[in-house]
Amino acid sequence: TATFTHTRTPTDTSTPTDTYTITETHTPTDTATDTATFTHTRTPTDTSTPTDTYTITETYTPTDTPTDTATFTSTHTPTDTSTPTPYWQKYGSDVSPDMADCPSIDMEDSSGAILIAYKDISAGGENKASMRRKLSTGDWDLISAGDLFTIGEAQYISMAQYSSLPFIGCVDVGSNSQPAVYYYTGGGIGLLGGVFVDTAESRYTSADLDSSGVVYLAYKRMTDNALVVKKFAGSWGEPGGTGSSVVTNAVGDALSLFVYNTTPYVAYQDTGNSNRASVRVWDGSSWQLVGSAGFSSNAVESLSLYVYGPNNVYIAYRDI
Repeated sequence: TATFTHTRTPTDTSTPTDTYTITETHTPTDTATDTATFTHTRTPTDTSTPTDTYTITETYTPTDTPTDTATFTSTHTPTDTSTPTPYWQKYGSDVSPDMADCPSIDMEDSSGAILIAYKDISAGGENKASMRRKLSTGDWDLISAGDLFTIGEAQYISMAQYSSLPFIGCVDVGSNSQPAVYYYTGGGIGLLGGVFVDTAESRYTSADLDSSGVVYLAYKRMTDNALVVKKFAGSWGEPGGTGSSVVTNAVGDALSLFVYNTTPYVAYQDTGNSNRASVRVWDGSSWQLVGSAGFSSNAVESLSLYVYGPNNVYIAYRDI
């Protein structure tokens, strides 16, 4: 963009006369002084090849991700999943120092000690009853200083215990074969109640106790072949009213008593059913058959009874 400023200076070329006509001829000479002011606006054309140079500034926003470090203490108790082969082994040394017969076994409630009553048939034993006791350690010891405690020969020995006190039922031949129950008092062994259970000659005694510690004894009374059950509640008496002690008059040569809670059951060789097995229970008023009479296939002997509940009665016997 150009801006021009024009300055004109005139030059006079005439010759003066007195009379004259002046014709002015002007030849202008322009002397131009140009003052130019330029405003240049350039739009460059970038012919460079750009090289990108990056400067990376890392800005971190930390995220707290906790890492738990656990220290474990492992206690390994191995579980044996194998099936061991059961086997029998002798428990301690010989119970009796010499020959014995009619053993009966039980376990003390408090200590777990094993109690065994038996007939000592050694030369000095006189076939009397004796009893020994053994804990899990140690040897068999006499339960009382009095080794032999029956009056005479002991037959049909049957032992039961209550609160770690043993009671031994038997027939004491030394007292006309009367049925008896001996018990350990802590200071010695004596006759329960101070008397025999019955004055009659008897056989096949079987003793047990109910859940409150009342002692029962079952036996065969030889005078009338009656199966009799008596209980001791301060003195020997019948389980119910008068006459309730006689279960049946058809008992043979084998019987077994079991008292479940406070209910007595008795199994016996039933002579009224070809010497097969029968079981009766005292229902509070009479002796009732459990199942059918003479239920075994054949005649039996050497009975053993166990009751786990009113509908769980078990009996083992020798089938003859």
